[in-house]
Amino acid sequence: MATKKLLFIVVLIAIAAVGWLGAVNSLSNTEEVEAQAALVVEADALAEKELYVRAIPLYLEALGYSTESNDDIELKLLDAYLGYGKTSEYTSLVEKRAASNKAAEDEYLTAVELYLSGGDLESAAALLRLGISNTGSEALIECYDQYCYPYDMRNTNYVEIIPTATNSIMAAYNGVAWQYINSSGRVAIPGEYEAATSFSDGGFAAVKADGQYYLITTDGSKYGVDETGLEAVSGVANYVIGQKDGKYGYYTADFSLASSGLQFDIITLNANGRALVSDGGKWAIITDSGEKISDFIYDDAAINSIGQAYAGGAAMLQEGGAWYIVSTDGEKLSATGFADARAPESSGYIAVSNSTSFGFVDQSGNVKLDYSYEDAKSFSEGLAPVKIDGRWGYINERGSLVIDAIFDDAQPFRNGIAIATFNGYAAILTLDDIG
Repeated sequence: MATKKLLFIVVLIAIAAVGWLGAVNSLSNTEEVEAQAALVVEADALAEKELYVRAIPLYLEALGYSTESNDDIELKLLDAYLGYGKTSEYTSLVEKRAASNKAAEDEYLTAVELYLSGGDLESAAALLRLGISNTGSEALIECYDQYCYPYDMRNTNYVEIIPTATNSIMAAYNGVAWQYINSSGRVAIPGEYEAATSFSDGGFAAVKADGQYYLITTDGSKYGVDETGLEAVSGVANYVIGQKDGKYGYYTADFSLASSGLQFDIITLNANGRALVSDGGKWAIITDSGEKISDFIYDDAAINSIGQAYAGGAAMLQEGGAWYIVSTDGEKLSATGFADARAPESSGYIAVSNSTSFGFVDQSGNVKLDYSYEDAKSFSEGLAPVKIDGRWGYINERGSLVIDAIFDDAQPFRNGIAIATFNGYAAILTLDDIG
């Protein structure tokens, strides 16, 4: 009995202790709220008089307490930072609030303006991307579209530059001869050629000098010589695609015909394990090894800026007067056809026409950007060339014109680089790295 009584007393003491601690904590929280409020009142009075140099430390001290008022105090501190011209402190606090998804649209826009005024495009772009992800704000999207596609344009004295998958070493024509240049427009391989192709992924290109074709490496060394008398070379992939007696075929590095059974009027460069070949005015799909995927049933095929029909697993082929999106297996991916089309440049939206203007569809044929352009080329790296009022510029996937339409012609971006024509000469556009 005594034991039970003692246990009961212990329980009562424990309950009382818990209650006392709760009261102490409650009292402590109350004191924190009151202390914080007193600091804020004092800081507000100073800020009202624009005495920010004294108000800011008080706001910071107030934030040392953790109460429900902290968010409001941070907003007061942001105003004080702006009033006092503490731009780096302002942007740092907005970054902190953005990381915890507390920043409002106006905070993002003000911080971005401060970053841009200081020339810090990378931070502005990163904050805008986070803000768009957090809020979906149209104002932030518009701001991103306006400021975050800066580019450098290098004018050249070449009348044509052939784009490549990386745009690192490119064949360029100066009106007299072909040369190879780098992405800065400087000569990369000394020498002048009568004809030149792009370099393959394996690092080979075909050039013509003194009436004869050669295979060269990226340092300009001769790797193979044509002794068969090829009439033309359209490109180099796993094989040299050369023409003899009016027919194109696959030739080895030593320019011997790889297969007499694979000769056609036209052969595209291989991509996605496929090539398009034309014979007698009709087109068919074949594999890299020459196996037929389809018969010669297509009326035409769209070829992209680097000589391929396939990109992103799809091609644009014409059948019965209409253009369809076709898979690597020859299956139609779009239920309906289009009046005209451009070849895919990537897995992005594809440029198609409704007979009066161009718009963009996904690989299932769903319209993503309305038919509103005089001409267009398919998307690559999130941008697409479009023709507006007779000039070419670039839009993003939201349809915003992010590079003004000032060019005579424009090719898709690859590796952050695009080839455009400006005042009759080729120009190299390079997107600035914004992280």
